[in-house]
Amino acid sequence: MATIGNRLEIRQAGNILICPRNLFSKKSLLMITDNKTVYSTVEFDNWAKREGLTRSESFLIQNFFDSSPTHETVEAGTAGGWILLELQRCGFSNLSGFDYVAGFIEQAKKSDSNGKIHFQVMDATRLIYPDGKFS
Repeated sequence: MATIGNRLEIRQAGNILICPRNLFSKKSLLMITDNKTVYSTVEFDNWAKREGLTRSESFLIQNFFDSSPTHETVEAGTAGGWILLELQRCGFSNLSGFDYVAGFIEQAKKSDSNGKIHFQVMDATRLIYPDGKFS
């Protein structure tokens, strides 16, 4: 951790966070040391409880998704599952999503009223899906 002018710079495992010195205390910054902690705490509500699609998300789905809504689809880093929930509303089935923040998956499962989307807590570096499942 270093102070540069009125900014605080934190380096850890190749990641650098630079923020105004008065934004956080050094104690609170030391507690937030990885993405999992950030998304489980300070960013949780921003990602767990979103609804609907942004314009760019809608554009990507309309222009680049296969026209067959029955193909197996997986979303890595699904957070609260809003994209998969919107795909389901559009008629897509065989949907799966994973995130390594357990609270996101709990929220996603609560939001999936019919329970047809397969949400799992999983780390993208240790996937358990069989090879070729989503080809």
